[in-house]
Amino acid sequence: MTITWLGHSCFLLESGGFRALLDPFRDVPGLADVEAEADAVYCSHGHFDHAYTDRVRLTAGKKNPFTVTEIPTFHDGKGGALRGENTVRRFEAEGVSVVHLGDLGHQLSPEQVQAAGLCDALLLHPIISLRKSRMVVSGAGIGDFAHMAKGYVRRVFRDSRSIDRRVLFITYAGMDAQRLQYIQDLVQQHGPFERIYLQKASSAIASNCGPGTFGLLFMRKNDAVVHLSEMPESIK
Repeated sequence: MTITWLGHSCFLLESGGFRALLDPFRDVPGLADVEAEADAVYCSHGHFDHAYTDRVRLTAGKKNPFTVTEIPTFHDGKGGALRGENTVRRFEAEGVSVVHLGDLGHQLSPEQVQAAGLCDALLLHPIISLRKSRMVVSGAGIGDFAHMAKGYVRRVFRDSRSIDRRVLFITYAGMDAQRLQYIQDLVQQHGPFERIYLQKASSAIASNCGPGTFGLLFMRKNDAVVHLSEMPESIK
């Protein structure tokens, strides 16, 4: 089986020449709308960034080699009251199992975990961190926006004594004013900053993270600050 990530929650699974497209999207910052040819399309829910099939060309005549198990879930932690339903799917072919979470918004129940079973690949949104000027995958989380935001902010400010409180940048993608204000309120609960700047994410970052995501950037008290005018000519 070949697994190709096309951005956001969209993946292409290929087995024996059969192509299954998962969660095609449109209007994701930094990414072109999905345009692909496939033998089958599976959408976790009906939102535009997970169910854009207008530019998907379906082919016919091939036998589907995938065994597909569907697990009903929700897009939020309120039983679907906020954002509706979501379908988690398990795909099996060639002795390989893949579980696609779509836009899961809550922790799975023991029964749902059992239905999903052990797998060789788990397809979900990663948590991206900046370490030594490099973007790395630092983990993955499951839950609604409020749950994930609180956990992320708490982890970032765990060592709060060393934080330089003068400036904080909140970089975001596809975030409305209400959620941006919610993030600022969360941040201020962990100690005030003198200035907070809201910055839309660049295309490179937004294409990896997708809409509804954010990151916090600040200095620590022991971080060295060097102005270009102070740098030796040999390394400018």
